[in-house]
Amino acid sequence: MDFAQRTIDIARQNVAEGGRPFATVIVKDGRILAESANRVAQTNDPTAHAEILAIREAAPSWAPST
Repeated sequence: MDFAQRTIDIARQNVAEGGRPFATVIVKDGRILAESANRVAQTNDPTAHAEILAIREAAPSWAPST
């Protein structure tokens, strides 16, 4: 999979939905752990940057097993 192209596709879709052209894809070992578009414009949340949202989504998969 072309991860850069996936990121561009997410950003383009976000623009089509009224958002800004920013997106993030987090990849580990050739597998997408999380992906997100920037949601600042849609939510009026200044912390809703694509990278922050994707990190929040991916974080549980990084948690150590107990």
